[in-house]
Amino acid sequence: MSKHIIETTEQVFKDSDGIERVRTTKKVVVHKMETENFYFVFTNYVQWLYGLKGVVPVKVLHYLMEHAQINTGRVSLTPGMRMELVNNLGISRGAFIAAIKQLNELGVLTKVYYTDKQTGEQLESRGEYMMNPEMLWKGDKEKRKELKVTFETIYSK
Repeated sequence: MSKHIIETTEQVFKDSDGIERVRTTKKVVVHKMETENFYFVFTNYVQWLYGLKGVVPVKVLHYLMEHAQINTGRVSLTPGMRMELVNNLGISRGAFIAAIKQLNELGVLTKVYYTDKQTGEQLESRGEYMMNPEMLWKGDKEKRKELKVTFETIYSK
């Protein structure tokens, strides 16, 4: 069972004796699973692994699989997460960027786009990626079938 703190707030108040106290509140999301986390790697589509150059893309890929959202395959690479990834893996920022580019070129990851409601233009969502559900999956197999069609549509652009 994993816990994620999504918000921490502090409130200053005076108690009955007039002493200032600080109350810290944390909102925690708990994700319960009946089984432990695991990732599917579909061997019919494993050929892309042979195209990886070096060990850094493999390290980055494993880190991304660990942090991918369950049943969506989405990964948000915020500046903080990028820094954490680079520090935890002991790689340079340049090596990280090259690994993401390589995984994108091999079709393992694709950038997420959204449609601007005012202009109808498709814009790139900065730092948002989706893992190819034909290659890797974390979550329910039925949900994968739905997203596989979505991914193929997006990926074919």
